[in-house]
Amino acid sequence: MLLIILIVGQLLLRVVMVVMVEIVLIQIRVDLLAVEVLAGLTRIADERMAAAIRRVSLEKGYDPADHTLVAFGGAGAQHACGVAACLGIGRVLVPVDAS
Repeated sequence: MLLIILIVGQLLLRVVMVVMVEIVLIQIRVDLLAVEVLAGLTRIADERMAAAIRRVSLEKGYDPADHTLVAFGGAGAQHACGVAACLGIGRVLVPVDAS
């Protein structure tokens, strides 16, 4: 009887360990999904800002790629490199006192 209890106990322990591993793997997938979603939203914002800059610049006859992008505003520095990449701009300037 004791042997059966030990075997059942070991089986239950293995099942619990497998379930715990699956829970960790699911959490990792959810965390990765959240990071991917946030990165995607950032890319969408960068593309929209780049489109606005491109439209205004090209209307005035300027190619954004020939200029330096200056970051300013609340999230300017956060998006500056992504926007610059969308526009083919190779230089970004973030002033020290930019907000």
